[in-house]
Amino acid sequence: MVAGQRIYLKLAALDLEADKKIGVQECHFLKDEVTFNLFDATEETDHCDNHHVGLNTEYVGKSSFLVDHLLFLLEVADYDSYSIVCTVRVCGTTERFGRFISGIYSIL
Repeated sequence: MVAGQRIYLKLAALDLEADKKIGVQECHFLKDEVTFNLFDATEETDHCDNHHVGLNTEYVGKSSFLVDHLLFLLEVADYDSYSIVCTVRVCGTTERFGRFISGIYSIL
């Protein structure tokens, strides 16, 4: 993949109970100890857009979350690798809040 091209990612909860749903609260890029916000939809910020990377997000059903954005380099180099770290809530379908699950997804 080349910087400037779109990358399409899917976060899916496998074997999610029928009365549960996921809610992605925030995701950020992580390289070494440096972070860069992809988006943050927590109640305090309610900031879900990121025009710098052309961010698009979409829920598909109760158990999948799609993200696409422009691929970019975090530093001046010919190639780069970093991880995406997301905080996800698992809730009952009628609940507003649920328990947190955090995950790391690598982009290489």
